[in-house]
Amino acid sequence: MTIMQQQKLKAKGIFLDLDGTIVDSTAAYLEAAKIAFQAVNKPIPIDEVMLDLPKRIEQGRPIEHITHAQTDEFLPFT
Repeated sequence: MTIMQQQKLKAKGIFLDLDGTIVDSTAAYLEAAKIAFQAVNKPIPIDEVMLDLPKRIEQGRPIEHITHAQTDEFLPFT
């Protein structure tokens, strides 16, 4: 058994990087957004428009003109 297998790491904290500061997650976000648009049978906007969606939601700005749907179709729990 190696030293690494013998030692168990105990986490004292977890970093969540939701804004791309530590890890560039843009590609993953765009893929998830495309899947969401496909799931509700809506046209997929260009990447730049999709990248604006989280900011609009955070600021309480409308997204219906982008999603071509009611917001609750994409965010049913807000």
